[in-house]
Amino acid sequence: MNLLALLFFVSLNLQIQPTGKLIVKITNIDSTADGQLVCNLYDKKSDWLDTDKVYHKITIPITADSAIVHFDSLRYSDSYALQIFHDADENGTLNFSFFPIPGPKEGVGVSNNKFRMGPPAYKDTKFTINQPTTHLKIRLKY
Repeated sequence: MNLLALLFFVSLNLQIQPTGKLIVKITNIDSTADGQLVCNLYDKKSDWLDTDKVYHKITIPITADSAIVHFDSLRYSDSYALQIFHDADENGTLNFSFFPIPGPKEGVGVSNNKFRMGPPAYKDTKFTINQPTTHLKIRLKY
């Protein structure tokens, strides 16, 4: 009887969690510049903008002034956020300038297109995957 109960509880934990697809249209890409697009998807507020804690990363070559990126098999959640940047020197990191005005040296965009002085807050950029396909549009800012 104990074995039967154990198998029942194990089978409950093995049930498939629903997942969805994220399709992101990226616009305002400077296609005259060299480089690649780095798309960093985060699933935790505590990891936001920490490049060592990216949940899923996609890098694509720049071939036009817009691009489409697909993230597949994302578990339903209420806390994803996306940062995309034009990695002109292909070093994998977003380069910053500190003088005369501090800010990114490369084009950057975030989910919900929230821009402000300084890095955007996770709460302003988060979105939910709660259906089979979710669409986002992100405009890069240079």
